[in-house]
Amino acid sequence: MTETSISIDEELLAEARKIAGTTTNQAAIDHALRDLVEREAAAAEFDSIVSRELGDTKVTLEF
Repeated sequence: MTETSISIDEELLAEARKIAGTTTNQAAIDHALRDLVEREAAAAEFDSIVSRELGDTKVTLEF
């Protein structure tokens, strides 16, 4: 594992620990990084499926 020194907003980190259900900063950061990577992978897979299924049909999603 790599050790890195960074500055992080303390309130944001505390909220991340609460959301992740963790008690340590390390666990909260690991959770957030895994979540980011998993979300990006899921979005890429979704895009791949949509492209494969719809071809050149343009789709706009609004939230």
